[in-house]
Amino acid sequence: MPDVSQMQGLTNKLAEITASVSSFLPEISLAVSIIIILIYDLITHKRQRQYLLLFALVALLLTGYLTSLQWLSASRGAEEFLFNDMLVLDKASIFAKFVFLVAGILTILMSWPDRAHKPMLSIPGEQVILLVGLVLGTFLLCMSVNLLMVYLALELISLCSYILCTMNGDKPGSEAGLKFILFGAVSSAFMLYGMSLFYGFTGSLHINDPSFVAGLETIHWLPLTVAGLLVISGFLFKIAAFPFQVWAPDVYQGSPTPIVAFFSVAPKIAGLFILIRFTNAYSFVDLATYWQEILAAVAILSMTVGNFAAIRQKNAKRMLAYSSIAHGGFLLCGLVTFTDFGLSALLFYAAIYVLMNFAAFLIVMLLEGKTHSLEMDTFKGLGLKFPVLGVLTIVAMIALTGLPPTAGFTAKFLIFSSIWAAYASSAKPILLYLLIFGLFNTVISLAYYLKIPYLLFFKESAVTMVSDRKDYLKNILLVFLIIPIILLFFKSEWLLYIINSITFVFQKVHK
Repeated sequence: MPDVSQMQGLTNKLAEITASVSSFLPEISLAVSIIIILIYDLITHKRQRQYLLLFALVALLLTGYLTSLQWLSASRGAEEFLFNDMLVLDKASIFAKFVFLVAGILTILMSWPDRAHKPMLSIPGEQVILLVGLVLGTFLLCMSVNLLMVYLALELISLCSYILCTMNGDKPGSEAGLKFILFGAVSSAFMLYGMSLFYGFTGSLHINDPSFVAGLETIHWLPLTVAGLLVISGFLFKIAAFPFQVWAPDVYQGSPTPIVAFFSVAPKIAGLFILIRFTNAYSFVDLATYWQEILAAVAILSMTVGNFAAIRQKNAKRMLAYSSIAHGGFLLCGLVTFTDFGLSALLFYAAIYVLMNFAAFLIVMLLEGKTHSLEMDTFKGLGLKFPVLGVLTIVAMIALTGLPPTAGFTAKFLIFSSIWAAYASSAKPILLYLLIFGLFNTVISLAYYLKIPYLLFFKESAVTMVSDRKDYLKNILLVFLIIPIILLFFKSEWLLYIINSITFVFQKVHK
């Protein structure tokens, strides 16, 4: 029979869990939406499935409203720990949720079929359910401060991603899904083994626990470094950073384009968020484990491998896949500085990257609709036939390159400025190398980002039959993506004001 103290402890834990529910409403909204969509898909006729995307869109908008209430609440107080310290609700995680919601809404709008393209009933109900589940996984990951919760959130993201990858139902999609799950299983195994080592070192799974950090400081740097590398391998897989990037090109090529657009931003940013919490909570900067050098090397190799591989690509989606690998390296640069300035630059870059990458994939989707091909040679001359689309393509590509007058330039300028500021204060050579390679890779990226605009306007059409189908929704969506990319170049302080109000959460938080 349990004694009174045990019963009291259990009662207190249950009370804390119950109290956490009110701060978990956006996640509950997503979970309930998944159940409703699943039941609706099971009991309705196929011709009524046109409402599935609408249900998902309403669910994400409702979740956005609940998340905005959390932002207002967080503006008046500090972070809040939920469910016995397994999750943390702070302004950083709420900011990340907004980013993921925007990505999810854009994915739904990109998936919205028109009568000239394909009927509504061709959108599988499973795709809608898994997309909402993927958004839920990113929500949980950016809030996780417990290693078990980190693993569960990553697996939720992974399982949804594996299945969504094969939704085209063709051979390339099936091959990509197989490669995706094999590499994902290996990285998850590495990560789980590293987590078990950390639990053995400290006897706890809470990464914000001061006793956890104290336990790590008593461990020799070699086993600590090995355990850390094993855990980080799981995060780098989600970021598609070197050397865990080999799955990305095949998965991007074989998956439905709207899903690929979501893959390219949301799991990557979620992985960066948990990597930020990981490096801060474990105080790796204070331990002799060379984490700054290790992550800087990963960033340099990701940028270089991604950019040089992208130059050789002829398929538009594979080119953007390698581009995504390179951008993962640029995002890591903000973390490598281990400064508030660097983290602010990272958050700004992440927000702009969502707009830029969705614009790029939407352009590829529109061009594919006109040529029925993803080979870039088939895009020749289309800029003269469709001048508005051609001009928007130029803006999107120079934004991804990091040239003015786009917010992509501001994002890279902030990243490079943060690296230089960190080097000026510490004089560490690795930061100087990181800056040099970053600038070098920005120049290299011109070779492939401007390839599509070059083909659109300076090459004669190689396709005799070009569809003149009007995708009004997708064209309007593209315009609405390009406008903030340009506007935030001139008014970057609008976004920076929000970001500067949340960087305090990345200080070491120990309860």
